[in-house]
Amino acid sequence: MIKLTAKKTLAIFAACLTIASISIETSAQDEAAPCILPTEPIIPDGNVASKEELVGASKAIKALQAELGTYRECLTAKSNAVVGEDEVSAELRKGYIVRYNESVDLEEKVAGEFNSAYKTFKAK
Repeated sequence: MIKLTAKKTLAIFAACLTIASISIETSAQDEAAPCILPTEPIIPDGNVASKEELVGASKAIKALQAELGTYRECLTAKSNAVVGEDEVSAELRKGYIVRYNESVDLEEKVAGEFNSAYKTFKAK
């Protein structure tokens, strides 16, 4: 069992309160103007898709790319707004970076799926 002095107990309690208040403030920030990841468009099967369906998918991908740009700007702004060098702030920034990178992965995935469908369409 760990014995804590009153002074250590108060220091730990104060640290916990600080972390809780930062978490609540950050959650309130995110809820006030959350960064919303756009939905992934449906890519048609190149084996059965019509030219019009592929053109529609191409337009949907261009719209997705614009929306992802806005999403990433939002994440960057929120990350830059995080004040502090403590562990909670570092984890919050890390979360924004992870979400940013996931959006890049999504964009690459969707583009790859479309390119594959388009090549299949052209090959028929």
